[in-house]
Amino acid sequence: MLPPSDRVFAVGDTGTGKSYFLSRQVLPRYARVIVLDVTGEMWLQRAALAGRAVQVDSAAAVVRQVQALAPLRSPWRIYAALTEAETVKLCTALVPERIATAPSLSRAVGGLAVYCDELETVAGHSSDPMVNGLWNRGRHVYLTIIGATQYPTSVKPLVRGASRLFVVGQLGDPNAVDYLRRAGMPEKVMSWVESLQFQHLVLFDKRVRRGWLLDRDHRQVDVFLP
Repeated sequence: MLPPSDRVFAVGDTGTGKSYFLSRQVLPRYARVIVLDVTGEMWLQRAALAGRAVQVDSAAAVVRQVQALAPLRSPWRIYAALTEAETVKLCTALVPERIATAPSLSRAVGGLAVYCDELETVAGHSSDPMVNGLWNRGRHVYLTIIGATQYPTSVKPLVRGASRLFVVGQLGDPNAVDYLRRAGMPEKVMSWVESLQFQHLVLFDKRVRRGWLLDRDHRQVDVFLP
């Protein structure tokens, strides 16, 4: 079971199974999820994530929906198709700059998870500084961040540095492999990454420095213990 507030970073080429793993094994652990639906495709695939689904197109609408859905005991997912400016507004509502005194939408409802399947579009190298708060201050407001990308080198290093759980699929770009090596994965775990079969995955928990090699059915093939 994942902790109530954490950072999950999934990387891998398209079709390698990282998003499937997140939707089947990680996201069901969270009852309240805001999906940053950059392309609109997540809304079309909403049946993959159990729970009541609502679509919105502004930060203010996200706030209203969270407040309306918060009392529900059953899972819910808000699919937010936001512009860059609206995304910054949402980040500010979730993790305000002055977290000690300003209200936080996440803290107000006892914690939320934010999921983005195209993380480079939200947390790229030139993204607004308020986006950083999701990773470097989100734990103070019980916020979990779950992000996936095909292009890890296009994601700011803060994400790699702040993430605890890494989900890794096949990577065809050697620069992407080096990007992961700088996350401090042990050499045995990196050897799995460099020789992954199609739709096999590597999981690495940075906090306890434990790794797992999974087959395409998410069954354990090998384990690395510190």
